[in-house]
Amino acid sequence: MLRLIRAASILLLLGSPASALAASPCGQSVGVTAEQLSGMVDSLRQVEAFADSLVHDQAYVRSRGTLDRSLERIQRLTRPLPRPGLSTVLRWNTSNVGEGFAASALDSDLFVVQTFFGSYVQPYVSEHQDTRLDALLDPLDRLMDGQTRAALASSIDRLRHYQRKFGKGSVPLNWAETALYLGVFQHVPGFGPSAACGPGPWEPVAAYSPVYATIRNKSLVGVSVLELGARRYFFSEKWGTGGVSGLLRPAYASLGAAMASEHDGALENPFKGVERWGGFLAWGDIKLAVVGAHHPKLLVSKQLQYVKTFF
Repeated sequence: MLRLIRAASILLLLGSPASALAASPCGQSVGVTAEQLSGMVDSLRQVEAFADSLVHDQAYVRSRGTLDRSLERIQRLTRPLPRPGLSTVLRWNTSNVGEGFAASALDSDLFVVQTFFGSYVQPYVSEHQDTRLDALLDPLDRLMDGQTRAALASSIDRLRHYQRKFGKGSVPLNWAETALYLGVFQHVPGFGPSAACGPGPWEPVAAYSPVYATIRNKSLVGVSVLELGARRYFFSEKWGTGGVSGLLRPAYASLGAAMASEHDGALENPFKGVERWGGFLAWGDIKLAVVGAHHPKLLVSKQLQYVKTFF
């Protein structure tokens, strides 16, 4: 079991804050700022108003409504992410910031924009052969540019990372972990948010887990454990999908030191008597720990906050 925890520590350290930032494509510059993206959408809304003066049939009205919704979703991608505050970190109100965004939805919205202006504005511009009218479609050309698409896709990644770390299914922090995160770790690369990547994948673990279980004299008994370490969220879309695949590729994993008192039992004070030190590993909701140097004992538990914001 100790070998398993060592192997898992190597796996998580390969994704440590420094190496994660070095390897992550989200930090790469795509050459298009959020302000530029927002300006493109604003310009297209002006062209949209111009199109209103040209066409007024029912098909246009339906297309206009679809276009408005697509432009609104694209514009939402240009807005800065909220900085995680107290209620967000404690998961009092789980974030829905990243819900409803996907790369396939972006492709669909861009197709809607291209089809609308290609159908209702492009023919008018082509017919009148006026260079001043040609400029009407410049915002559309810029929006369809590869760099712009990359910037929008990067925005979707930031939203998805925010949702994974602070949304439904994330691990609620207790007051100690919240104080550590807001007071110290949100300023540490890999833990705190960045403009390029959104929230970092790491957060501190400083938790009291009162209901680990182990076998003693062929009977199941509880053990209370103090956990000190770090949790890493896996932001890839292939991870944290739920079901059987979610067991193999969960949304998060944790690793660190574990301490229990010499007395087994649920809700025990881990500082009582002679402490037993060891390590813990959480793979998704399943937690394993080994404590005791001379007589190592395997403990099993589940990721769960039994008293909200406390333990």
